Amino acid sequence: MRNGRFASLLLTGKVASLPLLISQARADVTPTYSDMIGADLRVIEIPSGSAIRLQSIAGDASASPVSSYVGSSYAAAFCTTASLPTTATFVVTGVNQGETVVLAAASNRNDPVNLGINNRLTLGSQGLILLGSANIGNTMTPLTPVKGSVSFNVPMSNLLSLGTSGKFYVQAVIIPSGGDIDTPAGWNFSELDEISVGACASSTYGSTY
Repeated sequence: MRNGRFASLLLTGKVASLPLLISQARADVTPTYSDMIGADLRVIEIPSGSAIRLQSIAGDASASPVSSYVGSSYAAAFCTTASLPTTATFVVTGVNQGETVVLAAASNRNDPVNLGINNRLTLGSQGLILLGSANIGNTMTPLTPVKGSVSFNVPMSNLLSLGTSGKFYVQAVIIPSGGDIDTPAGWNFSELDEISVGACASSTYGSTY
């Protein structure tokens, strides 16, 4: 797959089991206002009652020797034993004026073709879908560089179709202002978030999946 074709699929959205019970207890996390406007590039899944539970603000599931990211395996959990909302909200923080933000999801990670494009592109290609894209507007004459955040509301049905094996992955791709869509060496990438999908139960130590 040529680099340009991969980028075009992301930007146009033309890329085309049973619930898993994960026996591991994790404390739920509530993002703060500071998290939501932070300068670090990251993806944050917004909690929703007992149905969408945030597990890590900056979790990473790349697990790749060529990736510079290490961290938590699970970023969030979609609890099929609760009443899931019709949409899920993702916030991408730490983006600059003029950049294009592309949020995508897939059911696998560390695809050799994608890693060959850029070794920080750890999102896979199985079931690859575009969750949203946005351009961060420029001001006329900014006195200082301004970082911001952008949110995406995604239909839950699109996400659950990726999580039939019990998990899926989300990553943000940042194309710089004036950047060449055919030159992914200049792109930037968020951490890779692993979203678990399955039955959830509560314990005194947090949530069990």
